[in-house]
Amino acid sequence: MAAAVVAIKEYSLLDVVRAEQRAAREAEVRMLVAVVEFAVAHPPLEEADRCRVKVAESLEGPVVTEALNGAGVPVVSAVAVARLAATLGLSPAAGQGLVAEALELAYRLPALFGQVRTGTVPAWRARRVAKATLGLSPEAAGFVDRQLGGLSGQISIRSLDALVAEAIARHDQTRLRQQIQARTDPRHFTVELGQCDLLGQVPVHGLVDLPDAIALESALGHAAQQLAASGPTESRDARRARAAGDLARTHLNLTGQPAPTGTLVYDDANGTLTPVLGHHPHPDSDSDPDATEPDAAWARMRRAGRREVMLHLHITDRELLSTLRGTDQNAPSDPPGVVAGRPLLGRAEHTSTGDLPITADSIRAWCGAANSSIRVLPVLDIAGRIHHDGYEIPERLREQIINRDHTCVYPGCTRAARACDLDHIEPYHHQHPVQSGATATENLAPLCRRHHRLKTTGRVSYVMTAPGQFTWDLGTGATITRDHHGTQPPHT
Repeated sequence: MAAAVVAIKEYSLLDVVRAEQRAAREAEVRMLVAVVEFAVAHPPLEEADRCRVKVAESLEGPVVTEALNGAGVPVVSAVAVARLAATLGLSPAAGQGLVAEALELAYRLPALFGQVRTGTVPAWRARRVAKATLGLSPEAAGFVDRQLGGLSGQISIRSLDALVAEAIARHDQTRLRQQIQARTDPRHFTVELGQCDLLGQVPVHGLVDLPDAIALESALGHAAQQLAASGPTESRDARRARAAGDLARTHLNLTGQPAPTGTLVYDDANGTLTPVLGHHPHPDSDSDPDATEPDAAWARMRRAGRREVMLHLHITDRELLSTLRGTDQNAPSDPPGVVAGRPLLGRAEHTSTGDLPITADSIRAWCGAANSSIRVLPVLDIAGRIHHDGYEIPERLREQIINRDHTCVYPGCTRAARACDLDHIEPYHHQHPVQSGATATENLAPLCRRHHRLKTTGRVSYVMTAPGQFTWDLGTGATITRDHHGTQPPHT
């Protein structure tokens, strides 16, 4: 009898799971339809308000953007898309993707969208197809829509890719030529800054021409041998990895100062931290009459304009001193790099990566590395108030705001604060500065360029309700709170 009761309960629970799945799918379909209606109801008021998506960006070059949707799809207001993303708690990129895929289904894949609305095809599968056809010509997108028929619910990713490729070959010659051109030149060299791990290590991969590969292999091998001769006990692979960084710094002309050997000496009496200087392998020809021609070329490069790569490292005095003094403060059972049962951590900050947790040992090693230039900044009181009479923001105030907020403070945005503009929350009035928004701690916040422009239009606004806590009015009748815990759900 007990077994029968268990079986009945199991079937009842399966019915509940099935019903909840059906309800979730129906809700997702209703959301897609609502997103389409919302987007169509909000065309751009001007060309600058037309929603565009970022397709490429480098640390030095301009951001490359393209229209959110292809031909045959209504254009959408960037302000409206930003409001939608914030309301749903999505990142700007995810919000743009949702709108683009919903409009793609409604206007360029109508047969597939019909299957979604009848429940034949799950919304998530349809969105996968829509994402694959974004950017195709209307004829190519229509070909995909016709060929799918009733197979959309079962088509595999490989089959979908093959179908899209056929559509391009038949109906989109422009894109086909672009793909052929790209395929004939597949060279690339990618540094995955977004995948930095706790040790501060980043994967790198690429495909280069054979002569370049031979030159790179020779340079890395020779540099690794020199590193081995200078004393480090690292493995050959680790030395090659370190040599790649040395080659990059040489190219950027970061040499020119006496190079530390990689050793830091801490003086406990006066609290100073001093790199041990060693002989530079390439002496300046002006000071060494026996310098060879390569040495002279090296010296000329050293005197050339210098370009800095800045990495901001944050660490407390306790963490730093613990690594300098060794393991004498550790608990007996703790491994090196751990104090009182916890790992020694700091953080590294760069415009391309944002804030990353990094071990204190890695920070110490970087500070003592050859060709590193260390600048120690004063400790900032994040909770303190700094005021400036003018419009321009002084460096100390800028650092305080960046370290308080870490990222753009628009709901859902994760752009690193150091790569953002600093916005006067209450606008600064140049004609009447006494009566306008002050250049002060409580009136500044980092906004990325996109959201800074959005705020400047006056169609969204925000206030700081507490240090690091912001309440946004997106013009939708609801407010959204953004703080160090993330973006909170909208409040009506």
